[in-house]
Amino acid sequence: RKQKEEERTRKAAERAEKEAQREAARAAAAKAKAEAEERKAAEAAEKEARKRQKEDERAAALAEKEARKLSSQQERQQRLEEAAARFQERSSEHAARVAERKAVYDAEYEAALARGETAEAA
Repeated sequence: RKQKEEERTRKAAERAEKEAQREAARAAAAKAKAEAEERKAAEAAEKEARKRQKEDERAAALAEKEARKLSSQQERQQRLEEAAARFQERSSEHAARVAERKAVYDAEYEAALARGETAEAA
């Protein structure tokens, strides 16, 4: 009788040990699965971050290119405006010289007419 009781206790202990082993195996599998999912999520986040960084770098390069383009357009516009101002100034100076020469010529012509000289003589 005592032997049967010991046998039952031993078998119950074996069953409990096997169940504990199965539970430990299930816990280890769940932990491994969770770690794998965590690694996968971290890799996906890293990949997304690299993709975003690449997009940001591309956008920055494009913005820089546009800024350089705009800057060179502004420089060209400024050079054109400066050239136009110089041309206007030279044109005004030229017009003033022409007007001055015409005034001198007209004065000489009037003086010649007043003296009774002909236009050819002047």
